[in-house]
Amino acid sequence: MSLLGLLALGSPAAAACEEPVTIVDFLDHANRGEAAFGAMDPDGVREAREAALETVPCVVDRITPPDAAALHRMLALSA
Repeated sequence: MSLLGLLALGSPAAAACEEPVTIVDFLDHANRGEAAFGAMDPDGVREAREAALETVPCVVDRITPPDAAALHRMLALSA
């Protein structure tokens, strides 16, 4: 299990998930954040970052190293 998966297990937010999130949905947020950065849209980057972080505890698929890297790359761009 990935580090993010372990964090999700102990997270109070995991119990509050209304529905499971697939890795496709998770990566969509990361991709939208990168696209918003490229379009010089700080609000879009911020919104994608918040959405991605909210989904982490609800991801039901295995988060692979490339998936985690996509999230971290987007988080770095948002910083």
